Parts: sequence; structure tokens; C-alpha cells
Amino acid sequence: MHAIEKILARNSGRETVRTGEIVTAKVDFAEINDLYLQTVYSFYEMGGEKVWDRERCAFVFDHYAPCPDVKSASNHREMREFAKKNDLRFHFDTNCGVCHQVMPEAGVIYPGMIVVATDSHTTTHGAFGAMGTGCGATDMATKGPWLGSVAPHTRRLTPWAPSKCMRFVGSKENERRRRSRCLSIKSTR
Repeated sequence: MHAIEKILARNSGRETVRTGEIVTAKVDFAEINDLYLQTVYSFYEMGGEKVWDRERCAFVFDHYAPCPDVKSASNHREMREFAKKNDLRFHFDTNCGVCHQVMPEAGVIYPGMIVVATDSHTTTHGAFGAMGTGCGATDMATKGPWLGSVAPHTRRLTPWAPSKCMRFVGSKENERRRRSRCLSIKSTR
């Protein structure tokens, strides 16, 4: 099995899972960024009272930091109140850093876990050996400790030998310079 399949199998209590199967797996950690106050509203609208585990969820204020307007500041205030009411252990307030950086630094992201967050870049937690996936505000409000997921298709990547790809590897500025040397520009004089 691929690493993602192993994580899904472990968190769903199964021996194996295969690509394309629908799997219900336990979520190890959930994160909401400051763009998604709607998650709090949806949580209450659906009858939520307390988060499922104060140790396994976090708020991260990284998109509106510092707040660009009164509305954003109001959202932060409401989210701080929710975090306090639920006694969240992890609340990374303004100027703590970006969610995908502060959570691993705090030790809450580790290999083998399933992470859901209200951010499309959550898959970057794969760099830490975790399975990360993004979701919307209402989905997050209903996740609880379970995640219904389809086992993803996986591919094996074969690295190229450096001699074959070095010409194409580098910064944008280096590429611009390389291309400018290759172009012949004719003067209009």
C-alpha cells in the first residue's frame, strides 16, 4: 500500500484500503484559518455546543494579519471568543505565522496523521508524512472526529538525473537571463 492508503487504513480501523474505495477515517487534527468565521456560525446552526476535542483543533489567524478592515477585525474578535469558550489549546493569533508553518513547529502535525483545514494548501502537510486535505467552512463544522474520504490515486515519481534537468532548474530570473541570451533582438533603427 502507498503511504496515504496506510494512513487511511490505520485511521479507519481496517487492514487495507485500495484506490477508489470510500473510507470513513478518524481525523487527527482540524484547523480553521481566519477567513472562515462561517465555520463557527455553521457549527452553532447545526446544534454544536462544544468542539469534539480541544487538543485536536486550532484557529490560525494568518490571512488577515494584520486586519485590513473593521470587518476582518470583527471576525477575529468572534473567533477569539469561540476559542476561549471552547478552551482551545491551539490558537495561533495574529503575527504567529502561516498555518502550515506554525502547526508543525508547535508539534501538532506529525507523520501518519490525518489533518483537515479550511485551506487548499493543507496537502503540504504531506511533507511531514501526514495526509492533509482542505475543506470548506460548513464541511469543517460537520467533520467532528470522522472524515469520509475516497482513497486517492497515487503515482510513483521517478527523479530525473541532474544532467538531464539542470538546464531547466533555477530561479525565474536565471531563466529570464538564459532566454534573453538565446533571443536575437533586431533594432528598428
